[in-house]
Amino acid sequence: MVESDFHATKLGSVLYELSGALDKEPQIQRSIELTFAKKSPATLHKRTLAFWKMFKFHSDCGYKSGLHMSEASIFAYIDSLKGKSPSAPQSCLEAVNFMHSLLGIRAPLDDLVSPRIRGLVYECAVQKRPLKQARPLTADEVRFLEKLVVKSPDTAVVCIAGFFLFVLANSARWGDAQHSTFPVLDTSGTRPVLTSGTTRHKLASTAERKTTLLPFVCFGQLLVSTAWAPKWLDAMKRARLPRANVDYLLPSWNESSNQFIRRRMTSGEGTLLLREILRQMGTPLLEPLPSSHSLKVTILSWLCKSGQFTLVERQIIGHHLDRPSTSALTYGRANFVGPMVKVSGMLGKMHDGSFRPDASAADLIAQQLMQEELASDELERKAHGEPQACDDSASEDVGHDEAEEAVVEAVPAAERRMVAAPNPDDFLVHLSSGTLHALASTPDRFRCGRPRQGRSLSHDADRKGCGGYPLLQFGCLAAAMRGCHDEVQRTGPLRRAALNSNAGVIAMSVDSQAAFRAEALRLGVSEAHVDTLITKGIRSFSLFAFISSYQPGATDEKPFVDALVAKLGDEAKESLPSFRHLFYTSHTLAVQELKDKFEPREEAKRLSMADRVDRLDRLRKSLPGMTIDTWLEPSHALVDRAVSFAEEQCLGPLELSKCTSREAEMRSEKRDPVTFKLEQLNIKVTKNHAAVTADTSTDLHVRTCMQRRALAFHMAGIATFTVLDKVISRFFGHMMRPVYPGQHPVVLRQ
Repeated sequence: MVESDFHATKLGSVLYELSGALDKEPQIQRSIELTFAKKSPATLHKRTLAFWKMFKFHSDCGYKSGLHMSEASIFAYIDSLKGKSPSAPQSCLEAVNFMHSLLGIRAPLDDLVSPRIRGLVYECAVQKRPLKQARPLTADEVRFLEKLVVKSPDTAVVCIAGFFLFVLANSARWGDAQHSTFPVLDTSGTRPVLTSGTTRHKLASTAERKTTLLPFVCFGQLLVSTAWAPKWLDAMKRARLPRANVDYLLPSWNESSNQFIRRRMTSGEGTLLLREILRQMGTPLLEPLPSSHSLKVTILSWLCKSGQFTLVERQIIGHHLDRPSTSALTYGRANFVGPMVKVSGMLGKMHDGSFRPDASAADLIAQQLMQEELASDELERKAHGEPQACDDSASEDVGHDEAEEAVVEAVPAAERRMVAAPNPDDFLVHLSSGTLHALASTPDRFRCGRPRQGRSLSHDADRKGCGGYPLLQFGCLAAAMRGCHDEVQRTGPLRRAALNSNAGVIAMSVDSQAAFRAEALRLGVSEAHVDTLITKGIRSFSLFAFISSYQPGATDEKPFVDALVAKLGDEAKESLPSFRHLFYTSHTLAVQELKDKFEPREEAKRLSMADRVDRLDRLRKSLPGMTIDTWLEPSHALVDRAVSFAEEQCLGPLELSKCTSREAEMRSEKRDPVTFKLEQLNIKVTKNHAAVTADTSTDLHVRTCMQRRALAFHMAGIATFTVLDKVISRFFGHMMRPVYPGQHPVVLRQ
């Protein structure tokens, strides 16, 4: 195609100049090789074949050369592909982009590919049949492969079936496993472990990564009691595999000569051999038939069905981490340790029958609920001991049944499960009330802002077994994650659904200096650095989020580091992890603030505790002669509502009955019911706040409600209390005026 018109492409011009001398043949060949060096043979074959068809179309239509194409000619060719393969137009468009980049076609790409061509390609692509994903292997099929490797006397069968298990156990792509190094077996643990590495993988997009091994770590024993890995490695050595001076692990098998040939086994050949081996089970294969890709998805499907693995853990096991986390996966073989420990536990449950991944969705849900019940019962036994047998008394049985029915009616059994706290040293339990408090970074206060009283608190409260972990109720743990502001009694109802609510997310005002300062100190930024930032104008999350042009997810954080050094000097580099954490927090809050502005939430946004304390302190300093106790102090809900008015720049109705005090709010918060509903296979948690209303029966109560509303508006920055109190005094002044004969006094309703 290039030789049809040397001057139509940049590569052709180079070859034309070199062809002037007879001794330039090696340079011509070298130029062609280097042009396509970064592309795989399969990609070259696919793109060249698609481009060749369009090239012949142009030649047959009388164009000067197949490379002398235009937007109209490309459109005519793609339009002629209608009725053929729906993916053919897309392949043609990709081939044009591919060849334009490598060959250097003279015509600009924007002049060749127009919006109408892209629209035509899209119109054909949407007619493509839905993608059919490969099904995972069943547990019985995996057991059959393991037993075959362990017991088969045929060396070739052991080599092929063992390689299938190697791909399956690593959750690897077929090509990645083929280009891996010869595995090393470690039998020092309870399960044998195979370790190896591969350089030809999808993460190897640069020259540096193509010379860096992606680690493979898997178990050499899965669902049967005998390890398959030693048998497979012995068979590979007997067959003298892998061959010398080749870059693949398993060669292709020749059926006619019954021997391995000097060519790697493709994924298509692997699919046919996998089906042939599994048919030896004696039962028909399940539809859809398995393929080589089924080996990769098997373990990943088990992880998902078990419900015990996070998305990041599944990505690590499946080698699917996105940028910029791919470096951690490539260079950190130890990243597999944590997930592999959980994989070992899952395989143990599959071995004893407590986890059946091939069960239906309803059975899997029932299994998960059963496991949670058993874990809760085990924790309860460790906390309170074995249940004691009661005396055989009919009256006591009746009383016990009535009490149990009352407890179940108040709090369902599913919400009274127990969990173990993951980090017991992060909490303190009050010795008298049993209230759980979360520790903050500052030694004199808790995370909620309350002062710490060390004599009445203990780390060891409620530690009864469980490896030293305190046994916590769901409600207590959720309150600790939420900031432990609301006291939750240890003997109160166990709210399992509280964990699934927005626990752990502390609402912060994005423009609050107090919240910014408190969060920075909590994350480990020194007080001197925080004060310097505030002095130089970086006094809130919104300002710190845009301190530089760096954005989360970018690979180069140099602009962010340079901005810190410009503000704080080179000493800031010593606390770079804390500043990164603070930057990500600031950026998240700033994005959430913009989202709330254009997609307002139904409920008012809750302020952080540091922001509340700061606003209340400034309020008291501005009103030195006024006593603001808990009965006059506006409730958190009232302040949140006023702040939402200020942020939205729009006042709304605020009835006096909603102007509650902080004292009334604290008395009612402990009885807020938590409910959860199953909506579209998702658990939706709602916290129905108790309907707290302010008393407006007398003129004194009404005036107090008005003053609370004025204090809330003052804290929100809408208006000062002094001005609003003048309006309140003017209203009540009408009730104090003398009543003349023939007139009625002004009543409270007026």
